[in-house]
Amino acid sequence: MEVTHIPLKFLFDANCYLIQIETGYILIDTGIKNRRKQLEDAITDAGCKPGDLKLIIITHGHVDHVGNAAYLRDKYGAKIAMHQGDVNMVTGGGMFADAPPSLMIKLVGFFMNLTGLGDFETFTPDILLEDNQSLQEYGLDAQVIHTPGHSKGSISIIMDSGELFSGDIFNGSVEGVTNLVDDQSMLDSSVDHLKTRDPEVFYPGHGKPFQG
Repeated sequence: MEVTHIPLKFLFDANCYLIQIETGYILIDTGIKNRRKQLEDAITDAGCKPGDLKLIIITHGHVDHVGNAAYLRDKYGAKIAMHQGDVNMVTGGGMFADAPPSLMIKLVGFFMNLTGLGDFETFTPDILLEDNQSLQEYGLDAQVIHTPGHSKGSISIIMDSGELFSGDIFNGSVEGVTNLVDDQSMLDSSVDHLKTRDPEVFYPGHGKPFQG
């Protein structure tokens, strides 16, 4: 398995990961809309052309992860897959549609609107992923893990070979757990569960990949 790490830089880094499979490519997360050209250039440089991208997996519905999903689906012909828990965000409810009104969430929401980072094309996912679901039918030897807490529909993807794509659960290290939280107790449970899977390599939503 070959993984291309695509860090999209704008005020902060948001990671996308392009995975080469036997029949083409799978993309995990899509970054923010105003870094679309950077993402497309990286996809092209990796050898992925329209028709080659088979699946777009969304780890959660926040705009810095879904900003280019609808566009890429239209251009590359890929289906979009995500968890039911965050569908309301991407169909038009907004990044914090189902989140509790905490101070941190209010501040982030204000910042996103002020900078225009909250802008993206809404969409309806083609595939709804469930906890413990195998991704072998899509050409990936991996399993979906529902990891709520950062958002209701947050998921992680763990490969049979030990790589973990953790979305925003971990940011840069095992200790670097996200501070943007919908439900702290659920987040704590998700973190504990992921650690029991003993990943060899972490691919976080923000920050650099690191060894388990």
